[in-house]
Amino acid sequence: QVDETDSWLRLSWDNAQDATSSYMLVKPTGLGDQYYNVAKSFLPGDVSTYTIGGLGSGKNYTIKVLTGDDGNYERSGAEISGLTDGENLCGNGVTDHDEQCDDGSQNGSAE
Repeated sequence: QVDETDSWLRLSWDNAQDATSSYMLVKPTGLGDQYYNVAKSFLPGDVSTYTIGGLGSGKNYTIKVLTGDDGNYERSGAEISGLTDGENLCGNGVTDHDEQCDDGSQNGSAE
């Protein structure tokens, strides 16, 4: 489950059986896997909710949760997408987290 505001996404999930920890990655939706950033490098196995803050307004994000034991994490993990509330403020003179827009003649459109 994903809850959202203008700048954060809160995830809730069922804990994996026998997993002692989780590792969380986030990236703007539509970009390749090489654009994943670490959202949280360690979550104890009994934690099933986490909030990722500092995200851009009105943007889609893909979040991947990897579970494991003693730092040995699964390779694929579970993916979920979420959309932050608000407007995509691309080109407003403020560079939001992971914003990809220009200040030139195509201001407001993705590069």
